[in-house]
Amino acid sequence: MTHVLPKLLFAVAALVALPVVAQEYPTRSIRVLVPFPPGGAADTMARLIAPSMSKALGQNLVIENRPGANTVIATEVAVRAPADGYTMLVMATSFTVNPFAYNKLPYDTLRDFHGVTRMVYNPLTTIDRKTRKISLSIKAKDMEEENEAVQEYTRKTGTGASTLADKLKEKLVNKEG
Repeated sequence: MTHVLPKLLFAVAALVALPVVAQEYPTRSIRVLVPFPPGGAADTMARLIAPSMSKALGQNLVIENRPGANTVIATEVAVRAPADGYTMLVMATSFTVNPFAYNKLPYDTLRDFHGVTRMVYNPLTTIDRKTRKISLSIKAKDMEEENEAVQEYTRKTGTGASTLADKLKEKLVNKEG
């Protein structure tokens, strides 16, 4: 999967740059905004993926941490950047929750952004209070299985798998797809 991600990101970036056919992409460094502090999970993933993407694209990726305001600070920086493929935003669930949590945001989640790819997959886990054993509640090989597993888990438990973030992600996927 680590070999597929840089190629996929390159393909998407190339499509974004199609209107500027006379120029090659990329011709300069690419800024990757991480809306969390250095050393956290999102920062670590961005820094692990950056060397492969840099090699595939032939340009440096500059990781820039902009934590704060439940990711709104970095997201606003991203939305104000030119839509030229030279600014990318690493995002987590807060990206989809913020429109429901705040009355006013300096961006529109559905209008202003286009998803590129999923960087990581975090399976849902449960902990049995009596045995203190951790188990995967969802095991899926692909998105279709994942969606079926989430629906089945929700039917069984009546909790947790369907959130505001899931609903907005679904709208974003439907918009893109």
